[in-house]
Amino acid sequence: MDAITYFFFNSSLLIVVLAIVFFLLGLWLGWWLWGRCCPGQGAAQGSTEAAAPVPQGFGAFQAEVESGKARIDESLGLVYNEAPENRDDLTLIKGVAAVLNGKLNAFGIYTLKQIASWDDAVIQEFSKKLAFKDRVWREDWVGQAKALHKEKYGEDLG
Repeated sequence: MDAITYFFFNSSLLIVVLAIVFFLLGLWLGWWLWGRCCPGQGAAQGSTEAAAPVPQGFGAFQAEVESGKARIDESLGLVYNEAPENRDDLTLIKGVAAVLNGKLNAFGIYTLKQIASWDDAVIQEFSKKLAFKDRVWREDWVGQAKALHKEKYGEDLG
C-alpha cells in the first residue's frame, strides 16, 4: 500500500469514527437537555416520588393527582398520564372535531372538567399548541365545557 492510499484510508476511518462519537454525544446531550427543560416528560413520568400538593383551583382533581394518574403541568394545567376510565366526548364542544379531540387527547386532555378548569394562561398555551389563535376564547370552550359537564354530571363548576 503506498503512502497516499494509506493516508486516505486512515482519514476516512477516522472521519467515520469521529462521526459516530459526535452522533452519540449529541444523543446524550439532547436526552440530558430534554430532561432538564421538560421534567414531566420521559423517564420522570413514572417516578415514584411523592406528589406535589395540588394548587388552588385544581382541588377537584386531588384524587387523580395523588394516585399518579394525572399531574399538574405548569403551562397546560391538569393533564392525565394515560387515558382515564371515564372519558368525555370532547367533540360535543362546538369547534372541537375529531382531529382536535385527538390532539387534546395526545396532550392528556380527556374530560370536560379539565377544559372547564382552564385559566387564561392555559388557554393561551393551548392556542399556541393547537395553532388556532384565540379559537378557544372565541368559541368559549371553557363555558361550553362547564355547561356540558353540568348537563352530564349535575355538578356546577362555576
